[in-house]
Amino acid sequence: GLLDRTARGRHEGDNEPFDYSYLLLASYLTPGKIGPGKLQPLVRFQQAKPDVGDTSSSLEAQLGYVIAAYAARLALGYQYTELGGEKGNAIYLGAQFMK
Repeated sequence: GLLDRTARGRHEGDNEPFDYSYLLLASYLTPGKIGPGKLQPLVRFQQAKPDVGDTSSSLEAQLGYVIAAYAARLALGYQYTELGGEKGNAIYLGAQFMK
């Protein structure tokens, strides 16, 4: 019933409920500066299994460049995704400005 699903951390609504989902992330900010910033390698793995349907997963590797105590961040990354039998690859470049 609804109470049982809520007690196990599930959600009801327009979106499909999941049996499980999780995210693992590891990153490191280098202690020494290279120019005005520091390097930040990052690896992230995500997986979700809906009640009905295929498990989806994503593996991502990224190299970031953090500038002036997080005032700005540049990132170059690669992402591999799999949903059922479908697989995808992506390379991306991003920028984030916080001040």
